[in-house]
Amino acid sequence: MIRRILFIVLAMLTLVACKDEMRQYFPQTMAGMELSDYKSGSDAAEEMNRLHGKSIEAEAVAVARYADGAAELWISRAKDGREARRQTGKMVHLMFENPKSPFSYMKRFEFEGVPIYPFTGMGKRHLVFFRGDLIYWVTVSPEASEQALADVF
Repeated sequence: MIRRILFIVLAMLTLVACKDEMRQYFPQTMAGMELSDYKSGSDAAEEMNRLHGKSIEAEAVAVARYADGAAELWISRAKDGREARRQTGKMVHLMFENPKSPFSYMKRFEFEGVPIYPFTGMGKRHLVFFRGDLIYWVTVSPEASEQALADVF
């Protein structure tokens, strides 16, 4: 009887975990700001595609807003680490090379051994990087950048 109950509980937990596997990557607070909105799945993918003006190839997508949009965290999952690296490189290159881009590139730096590609624009700092098969975009005020990265890592 106890085994059956444990099995049912584990099965339910597995279903909940599979429903939104991206949620685990989003901290409840980022740079001292509380999570105020979270989207995943098709809602987040539609928003990301609208933002890019085209369909982006991703296995999964999620976005979180903190303090009603004062900061954002976007994460997409590529098919593997090689593809995540390629997509990140392409995005950084297009932002850097586009004279109409609202973003200005700053000097690349490393945070806990991960290359971070920082941009400024629209009054915020934008930090782009990948870890494994995940691609991250952090938008936050310049003074909160380091704490935001620490919270995401």
